[in-house]
Amino acid sequence: MADKSWKRAERDIASLFGVRRNPNNGERREDISHTRLSVEVKHGAQIPKLIIDAMKQARKNAPEGRIPIVALHPKGSHRRYAVLTVAELAELAPELPLCIEVGDLARLIADMEVDHERH
Repeated sequence: MADKSWKRAERDIASLFGVRRNPNNGERREDISHTRLSVEVKHGAQIPKLIIDAMKQARKNAPEGRIPIVALHPKGSHRRYAVLTVAELAELAPELPLCIEVGDLARLIADMEVDHERH
């Protein structure tokens, strides 16, 4: 039986960090355990267009050599969030054991953009 797409996404992202996804067994826990990160994966058409468009804008506007990051501040909240790609996270924190090849990264980014454009 084929994996559901969200399980496949969790596995793909876990492999970038050199770890495995945590199976969903009814316990409340992170999707991916890492020595320094607790990763919750969100996959599919539910990713808001605002975030995708903001990342495209940040990439387009970023001067050469700078990492594009989208800062989110929900109205009425004291929390602030940062959105960046996994590759950019690796650049900021090179000590993280990311297992990624340039071709794989390009494929993942292209797949995300194609999936988003379909919806």
